[in-house]
Amino acid sequence: MISFSLADLLSIIALFTGGGVLVWVFRLVATIATLEAIIINNRRDIDIIMSFLFNRAKTELVHTGLAEMHSPIELKVNCVEAVMPFLGKFIPFYAQVLKKYPDLNGDALDKALFKEFEYAFGDFIVEKICIPMGVNQGACLLAIIKACQQMSHVRPKDINTELARKG
Repeated sequence: MISFSLADLLSIIALFTGGGVLVWVFRLVATIATLEAIIINNRRDIDIIMSFLFNRAKTELVHTGLAEMHSPIELKVNCVEAVMPFLGKFIPFYAQVLKKYPDLNGDALDKALFKEFEYAFGDFIVEKICIPMGVNQGACLLAIIKACQQMSHVRPKDINTELARKG
């Protein structure tokens, strides 16, 4: 249902009666500017929340012994082995997302991947990876991303050799 304030109704009446067109235009511009400021603030808040979640995932990976904090974070072999059965499903998706965000790299790319994997596979990841790994703050998502980054260049028949080399 559409609702109008008294000021809106008066502005519409003024517009139709020939007066107040300029006032109506200024009011419209002010409303658009206000909405734009609200959208910018909401985007900033979403970015802050995303950074918070992403940092919790990194912390969880390190504190559970699944990764070591380096620049970038490095998964331990037991973590890669936990996500290994699903990489055949995840690496093609990872490649598609890389094409979608060609100008991103580092944490910005990881955050985009984080959102994309959650959107596409969230329930599957929780059931098949997070719960079995005993993690619940996003470490499983970040583990998948890092495993895809580390293993996407390896041919399927060479994966066990690559794991042995990293171990």
